[in-house]
Amino acid sequence: MLTINLKKLQLEQGDSLLDVGCGEGRHVIHACLEYNVLGIGVDLSLRDLHIANERFAPFANYNTNCHFSLQQTDATHLPFADNSFDKIICSEVLEHIENYIGVLQEIKRVLKPNGILGVSVPRAWPEKICWKLSDEYHQVEGGHIRIFDAQRLRKDIEALGFTFTHRYWAHALHSPFWWLKCLWWKSQDSSRIIKMYHRLLVWDLMQKPWITQTLEKILNPVLGKSVVMHFKKRDIYGFESPKVSGKLLTQRLRNRIMEVLSIYADDECWTHLGTDEVINQWGDFVDDVRIPLYVEPVFSTNERENLLAFHNLWVEFCDNTPQILPPLETLKKTIEWKQLQTEAIDLLAVFNLRGKFDEDVEID
Repeated sequence: MLTINLKKLQLEQGDSLLDVGCGEGRHVIHACLEYNVLGIGVDLSLRDLHIANERFAPFANYNTNCHFSLQQTDATHLPFADNSFDKIICSEVLEHIENYIGVLQEIKRVLKPNGILGVSVPRAWPEKICWKLSDEYHQVEGGHIRIFDAQRLRKDIEALGFTFTHRYWAHALHSPFWWLKCLWWKSQDSSRIIKMYHRLLVWDLMQKPWITQTLEKILNPVLGKSVVMHFKKRDIYGFESPKVSGKLLTQRLRNRIMEVLSIYADDECWTHLGTDEVINQWGDFVDDVRIPLYVEPVFSTNERENLLAFHNLWVEFCDNTPQILPPLETLKKTIEWKQLQTEAIDLLAVFNLRGKFDEDVEID
């Protein structure tokens, strides 16, 4: 049973794929066998990795075009070099981890520029019902420690340097099943209705009858237990896109600048980021090398003048910031940050007069 649609991950033969929190291997095994990729699954549970290995073993000699490996590791400290993977999956993992931002930062580090990330978490409202019906559901060892708001999670991921591409939902037929399990948590093993529902789900999984497959597709947008989002890691320099013109690259950089200003303008957007990452985001897109590129027609005269003024203020702010950076909560209270934030809001308003530009078509 796959949560992330591998077709939407745009897998190609020979791609390097990392499955973060692979569990018993459902995604990484399927991807290896169907798309002939170099698939690596990592998980903290040695038991789950043994099961994953056993599940792949019968296929190992039948498909010599794929490469499959597993490794026990902590997702907040991935043992891979920067820019190692073409595609990354992180399915039903983040809700279990305290430092989920640390996991996302590691994913960003090891994903190649323009690489694709597929993330899924339990959908908020079906999850809330489970929590309401049973404390044991989320208080078991290794259970869910948070209920994600999908929009909040999307902003967290975008703030790290990803572009959101699309969203969908999965496993609508599983939501009522888990509600029933939570309702009769202590007696679920002997519950007749739960056993009958489980047989229905197994039948759907094994036989894929049109009636349940069609019903789930219809119900997923309303009742789907999981929300899935796909992102692309931004390549701010365009090194991976040699066919992109200078003008089009400047349009993309202008959009990234607007996104950084949005983060500066909204405290909630950078609650989970480190102080250095918040401060340095501006410098990733505006410096002495790029400023000469920011001219008409992509940047209006008004935009350029206000951008330069803000940049000078940001440089002054950085020069006056202690070498040992304070915590974010301390930074937010300083007069200097509040001034910088006010100017960011004003500059964003200037950019919003023309809005974001198309990233694939040059403006006139």
